[in-house]
Amino acid sequence: MLPGKISKKITSFGNRILDPTYGELASGLIGTGRMAEPEEIVAELEDFFVNGNALKGKNVLVTAGPTHEAIDPVRFIGNHSSGKMGFAIAESLANHGATVTLVSGPTSLHTSHPNVDVKKVMSAEEMYETCLAVFPKTDIAVLAAAVADYKPTIKLIKKSRKKMKRLRLS
Repeated sequence: MLPGKISKKITSFGNRILDPTYGELASGLIGTGRMAEPEEIVAELEDFFVNGNALKGKNVLVTAGPTHEAIDPVRFIGNHSSGKMGFAIAESLANHGATVTLVSGPTSLHTSHPNVDVKKVMSAEEMYETCLAVFPKTDIAVLAAAVADYKPTIKLIKKSRKKMKRLRLS
């Protein structure tokens, strides 16, 4: 076992120490000093590199899905984005220890990962405002949403009629 100061210094850089175990030693004596079993070493390596916490302490902003720009209460301008890529990125980052804020447009997707906080939005403006609020505390941003390219200059209160000829976009 390493002295406390040395052990703390090594672990402060994100390293892990596998302490020697108790059992029969190569000398035939019994005591502490035995190497950990190979299965235990492999499990620690897998935990560190596969399920590791390389992003522990990092706040990540991820956007996902489409945005819908309302024309009237029934119609909108949008696209067919499913949001799958953004959700997968968010979960992968969370699996590596990050605290993720996922700003999602309207999708049917859900995540139950405890490190992912989902904020649902509809329009590009709502997504922008939500991201602005989160961004000051963000270390990493992944902007994977398929934000609508246009929005109507006027949002109609009632459903528009078929005879309506042109809709002005901005």
